Order: sequence, then structure tokens, then C-alpha cells
Amino acid sequence: DPSFLGRRKGFTTSWDRDNEGRIEGKSPSLCCKSASEEKGLQVKAKLRAPEWSAHGWSRSSPGFLFWVEGQRLGSVNPPLVVTYGTNLISHFRCPEEDDPQITRVHMINHRYATGGTKVESQKDKLTYHSIVLLEWDHAKYCSVVETGFLNGLGGYRCKSNWYVDRDALETNLYAAFPPEMVMPWKDTMSEIRVHDVPYPDLDSFLGFMKNHSGHEGRFVDTNVSFSHAVRLTYRSRRNIVTYLLNYIRRDRTYSEMKRNCQTFAADLCGFLAGKRDVRPYHPVNQIQYTTQKHKFLYESSEYR
Repeated sequence: DPSFLGRRKGFTTSWDRDNEGRIEGKSPSLCCKSASEEKGLQVKAKLRAPEWSAHGWSRSSPGFLFWVEGQRLGSVNPPLVVTYGTNLISHFRCPEEDDPQITRVHMINHRYATGGTKVESQKDKLTYHSIVLLEWDHAKYCSVVETGFLNGLGGYRCKSNWYVDRDALETNLYAAFPPEMVMPWKDTMSEIRVHDVPYPDLDSFLGFMKNHSGHEGRFVDTNVSFSHAVRLTYRSRRNIVTYLLNYIRRDRTYSEMKRNCQTFAADLCGFLAGKRDVRPYHPVNQIQYTTQKHKFLYESSEYR
């Protein structure tokens, strides 16, 4: 909103939304252009997104959760569909008997590949990414559920490790991404990502990861730290969407130590399996961990 005119000893405000904008009805471009032309000063602008953008990618569909559909067992380069926020609830509405159910849940952990040229730092060796793999009763695909920086995928041209064409100049996922989701990432806030992947079970998905393992691939030191049957009574796709929306809308923050991919994976696995002793994978992330499983259950709008 505010723009500033640069001076040797600092900046003074030339236009502010609340004063020159709303009260005086002046255009920011007119104020700044005339001042810079007359005085030869540099103009700096500070832009702010609307208030609703703190809660979602659009005003009408809040919630930093998106789901990517399209990949199925046997599909070859299928078109992808990306749906986000509360629109997911109506998007997945269907007769109860047609709503798929999750059957098993797994926590998978890996380090990131360095590309073959960079030597792993001590921090790299301690940094593991944790995902949750969901198996469905139809066995047509599994779903990868993960959390990360807000806009961490959209701000990286949608180069996701879970797609074969990750290294293409323009990926299928990038072509499918809504434009409002393509923006710089923010490392103090988080988003939840769900990707349907064309593997029916854990073993076949691990085969995909094995094919891309090593520092010249994508994954290093892949391991499975938790596997269990899903014991939750309500476990349909629409139920899962509701749980994930409750979780991310209740707390949108991201923290390397307290709220990250490992703490989220532990919360989700423990919640779906009905287990109390599920912990983040790495001991470093276990130090300050406190389970937040209850946040999946409760309507976030009822909390202020």
C-alpha cells in the first residue's frame, strides 16, 4: 500500500492507502510519478495482500490445503486437477457408497539428494522430510500427504518429487496449478499438500522412490518408520479433507523445531491409526514435540 520517496537521510511517505488513497482519493501512481519526476528521487513501494489472503488462496475457499488428482494405476501422462481450500468438500461430494475409504497409513522419511556435486553438510545429514502415505480400498492409487512452506511448491514452478516429469521445463503440475497459487514461498507459514500417485500400495510406491534414490536422484536414506491399519471410524475421502482443513486452518504456522513435516506426519499417523506413541522420526524433532492430534477433529472457525 504505502509508497515512499527516497532521500539521502531516509524515506518520507508520498502516498498511503488510508490517507491520500481513501480520504483524498488520490492515485498512488500520480503522486509518486510527479514527485519522482520533479525531484529526481527514487520511489520504493511496500505492497500488502488483502486480509483474506492470510487464510487461503482465495476469499471464497479458505484453507491452505490442496489436493492433486489425475494419476491412476496404468495412466500415462494424465492431465492433473488441483483443488484447494474448502472447495474440496463440495468437490468430493458423492454418494456414501462411492466415497473411497483409506485402509492403511505409513510414515516414510528421507533426506534430500544434493545433486551429486554438493557435499552434504552436517545440517543436511540431520534434515529428514517425512510424508504420510495413504492406501485406499479401491487400490487404484495411493495419496502422499505432506506439509511444507506456504507456496513452497507454487513458488518453485511446481517441481514435485512425486511426479516423473519433475525436471521438465514446464511440468504437468505447473500447467494445472491455479495462478493464484503461484507466488513466492513464506517459510513462517505452512500448507498441506495431497498428491494422488499411481501406485496401489506401499511396496510399489517404495519401488518408485528406489528408482530415484541416491544423491544424483531425489531421495537419500529412505525408510518407513510407521505402518498401521487405519482404525478411525469415519475415514472416507471427504472425512480426510475435513480433518486436514481443520488442522491447517487452526494453525497455519511453520517452525523447523516445533511444527514441520515430521510433527505433522506424527500427528496424522497417530490420529488415523489410533496410536498414542507415534513420534516425529528424528530425535531432534522429538525434543519439543507435543501431539496436536486434536486439531484434526474440531471446526477451526469456532476458535479465535
